[in-house]
Amino acid sequence: MTRREDELMLAGIIRTRGKAREWQACVEAVATMLMLRLVPSIYSFTAAITASLGAWMVAAQIFSEMLSQDILPDTVSCNALMNVAERSRQWQTVMQLLAYMAAEAVKPNEISFTSAISASDSSGHWQLAMGLLSDMPRHRVYLSEMSGTAAMSAGERAQRWEGVIELMRSDSGLPLENGAGFCRCAD
Repeated sequence: MTRREDELMLAGIIRTRGKAREWQACVEAVATMLMLRLVPSIYSFTAAITASLGAWMVAAQIFSEMLSQDILPDTVSCNALMNVAERSRQWQTVMQLLAYMAAEAVKPNEISFTSAISASDSSGHWQLAMGLLSDMPRHRVYLSEMSGTAAMSAGERAQRWEGVIELMRSDSGLPLENGAGFCRCAD
């Protein structure tokens, strides 16, 4: 096989095993690529991170390896690690990634903020969740049903859902995505 054929075959393994959430196979394929001095693409790294849903330390190591290969993360790769960290209740890691995105000019999107709001909520930091909600307009991120529901959950858990509704109604500049029908419950 040529180097290009090896690269394509291993990238295919990462993609297909990643979809099956078989993170061990993804890690092995990334390691094989590196051993053969093939540089995995950002897509291969992101697929391996996503596959590591139940193993956030593995996902963090894959992200670190991506950085060490001088592959700059994009919004999707950051969101993949944020999702893994959020589901593993690593709220501080999620917040660090959101800060990293801002510092490195990686544009956070609705998924980034939803992960951060959900991580804040599940860790009992509802004030942080509200701060993130109010920070969305500065990043030109629209409030959607997904991010609004995460914020409502944080507000409800803290028995402050009225504050969330008030923030959504205020002149905070928080634009609503079309179809964000959950806000109608406040009317």
